[in-house]
Amino acid sequence: MRLKKQKPSKVVAILGEFDIEKLPSGNYNLVVDIRDKNNQSILLRKSFFQRNNPEYDFRNKDFLNANLENTFVSKIDFPDTLVEYLKCIRPIADRVEKNHIDNQV
Repeated sequence: MRLKKQKPSKVVAILGEFDIEKLPSGNYNLVVDIRDKNNQSILLRKSFFQRNNPEYDFRNKDFLNANLENTFVSKIDFPDTLVEYLKCIRPIADRVEKNHIDNQV
């Protein structure tokens, strides 16, 4: 996420870049949201893109051996609290995530 404030004029051309070298494989939306001084959205544009980056692909990570000490996960009461958390996020999940939640719960 990046924020750039500019003074108003008739035409403002903006060129920018950001590093996606460590961005894992997946589907993404590049979102540009132009807002006024009252933080009201004037124009919103999304551009879908796919990233293929096997070197940083989360599917290849060893999550079972991850060290969870000193993280918010260490405070979760398994499995009851985790199940409740998953049920709470289900309404905002996409179809694939809903299937995953349903299969896990």
